[in-house]
Amino acid sequence: MQIRSLLTVTTALALTAGVAQAEANYQTVYGIAGTYSIENVDIDMLNIGGEVEESFGRFTFGLAIDGTRIWVPGEKGDVSMVGVTFGYDVTDSLSVVAALDNYQVEGPGDFSDRLLGVEYKFADYTLGLAGAQNSYDGYDHTIPLAFAHVEKGPYSASLLLSLDDDGKELALVASHENDRYEADVGFGYSNDYDYTVASVDATYYFDAPYRANGRLLIGQFENTDVVELGIGGGYKLAENVWADIGYSQIRVEGDKFVDGFSLELTFETGDRKLKTRTVMEDAYTAISPTGLLIN
Repeated sequence: MQIRSLLTVTTALALTAGVAQAEANYQTVYGIAGTYSIENVDIDMLNIGGEVEESFGRFTFGLAIDGTRIWVPGEKGDVSMVGVTFGYDVTDSLSVVAALDNYQVEGPGDFSDRLLGVEYKFADYTLGLAGAQNSYDGYDHTIPLAFAHVEKGPYSASLLLSLDDDGKELALVASHENDRYEADVGFGYSNDYDYTVASVDATYYFDAPYRANGRLLIGQFENTDVVELGIGGGYKLAENVWADIGYSQIRVEGDKFVDGFSLELTFETGDRKLKTRTVMEDAYTAISPTGLLIN
């Protein structure tokens, strides 16, 4: 892993944490440096990204940028993403949401995800309907989505349904957090992609400035058993700024498939007003083996 790149990430995160004064709904900047072994092939990775969401009257705008460089023996590759989200409050309860994520992948080429939907909020609940379209190499695939999200004090839960003609996908995520710990429980099922998976992510906060992270995922993908285990610890560098180090391992049919170590630096504050992206990201994290540090 290139030390210069890692120092650049560290400096960028520190500067962002120090100067981020805008009244945004949500802000995050992150950097991940990792070294992994995938079936005895060594891979190094550097991932840098950030996101901001801010509201102006009835309008809400979000911008996300993410870049990853991967080194394998004898070569390297880059993946980048720019995502924009727009929201307009038709009423105090009803919002229209549009999003576009554009990916550039060295080798396979570019692809994009588009989304158009509505959110309806009442009391502690948000209901959403959307159409998502994946485009790659001239091929478009449209998927209808529906979700429900609730937040009550320290508790939150989301249910996401994908109603594709070829099959259905379901993801359920429930969370609880307080000053001492955070816990997320996830469940996913698809008859189209043939998987059933359950996961638990947990963080325990010791006396400042330390925390411990853990992840367990158990699933079956196309009749193949997959287990992921991740453990790690973090140190609070400044308000809303954490440095976490961790080890993760993915086993397929009982045999080790991926394992490795990673270092993550994160600045994060606030919460998204528009819940569509939050629900989709939480569902993906809960049901997907990552092989990366989680926190």
